[in-house]
Amino acid sequence: MNISKANSRTLYAEDITQALQDNYNYLLAQGDVIVLIVNEALEIQYLSSTVCDMLHYDQDALIDKSILSIVEKEAKAKVREAISQAKQASRIPHRIQNLSLYCTFGYQHFFDGVVINLKDAPRICGYMFYLHNVTERYHIEAKLKDLNLELDSFVYKASHDLRAPLASLAGLINLTESDFTPKARENFEMMKKSVSKLDKFIQQLAHYSRNNNTEADYVHIDFEGLIEETIESYKHWAGSDKIHFEIKVDIQNPIVSDVFRLKIVLSNLISNAIKYQKIGQDYAYIKIVVQDFTKDTFSIVVEDNGQGINALYIDKVFDMFVRATDQSDGSGLGLYIVQRALAKLKGKITVHSTKGVGSTFRVLIPHKISQNPDIH
Repeated sequence: MNISKANSRTLYAEDITQALQDNYNYLLAQGDVIVLIVNEALEIQYLSSTVCDMLHYDQDALIDKSILSIVEKEAKAKVREAISQAKQASRIPHRIQNLSLYCTFGYQHFFDGVVINLKDAPRICGYMFYLHNVTERYHIEAKLKDLNLELDSFVYKASHDLRAPLASLAGLINLTESDFTPKARENFEMMKKSVSKLDKFIQQLAHYSRNNNTEADYVHIDFEGLIEETIESYKHWAGSDKIHFEIKVDIQNPIVSDVFRLKIVLSNLISNAIKYQKIGQDYAYIKIVVQDFTKDTFSIVVEDNGQGINALYIDKVFDMFVRATDQSDGSGLGLYIVQRALAKLKGKITVHSTKGVGSTFRVLIPHKISQNPDIH
C-alpha cells in the first residue's frame, strides 16, 4: 500500500472521529438532555453542562456528591432499582421513568431515560444516566388526569341525579296509563321503553365512572346467589319467561373477588343473551357456568342459542359504542364496560359466536389471594 495514502486515510479517520466528538459534545450541551455518570457508590463522576443549566447547580458542587442528594425522596428507590438492573448486564439500556430531580430553587424536574452499565468502558467505569426532560409533559398529563377525575366525578353524580326523576316518571306512567284508551296505552308503553332505555344508558355511565374511580373491594363471592339475583332483575323483560336458564357453579375453593365488577360482567352478558334471543324458537336457553379454570384462575362462561353476532362485528364488540348485532338498539357501551371492569381485576374476556346459532362468552379472572381477616 502507498504510505502517503495510508497516512492520508489515518488523518481522515482522525478528522471524522474529532468531528463526531465535537458534534456529540455540542448535542450534549443543547436541548433537554442531561447525562450523569456515577460510580458504584452512586457518587457523580461526570455531568453534562445541561445539568447545571436546568438544575442551576455549580458543576464543582455536584462532583463526588451522591446522585441521591438531588433526587426527590420517593424517587430514590427508582435510582437504586435502575442501578441494580444495570448491574446484571453491561451496555444494555435499562429504562427509568418520571425520575424527579430538584433544582437549586426547589423546583421539580421530571426525566425519562435509560441507565447503562459502562463499568467495563475505558475511562468511564461507571453507570451512565441518559435522561430527557419531560417536565412539561408530566404536568400536562397530571392536569389531564385531574380533569378526567373531575369529569368522571361529574358523570357519576349527574347519573344518579338523573335516574331519580326517571324513576318517578316511570312510576307516573304506570299509574296513569290505565285511565286511557288502548291506543293511548300503546303510546304509554313506548314511553316506558324510552324511559327504560335512557335509564339503562345512565346506569352504564355510572358503572363506567365508578369502575374508573374506585379500587377493587374484595369479598367472598356467592356465585349462585349473585347469578340468580341478576336473572331475577330481568324477569320483567319481554320473552325472558320463555328462556330456560341453566346455572352450574363448580368451585373447589371459595372465590374472593370484587362483587361490583362481577355484577357488571354478569348483568351485561346475561341481559344481552336475553335481549338477543331468537324469536319463536321452540327452546331458548342461557347457560351460566362458573368453575375453576386453573389453580390460579376461575372462569365464567355465558352461552346462549340466540341470534348470534355477525362476523363483521366479532373483533369490535368490546369497543366503545359498537353494537353487537344489526338489530341492537342499545348504547354500545355494555361490553366495553365489561372489558374495562375486567381490566381492573386483571381478567380477560373472549367471544365465539355464529350468526343465527348463538354466542359463548368466556371470562377468565385470577384468584385474589389474601390473608386479610377483614374480607368477608
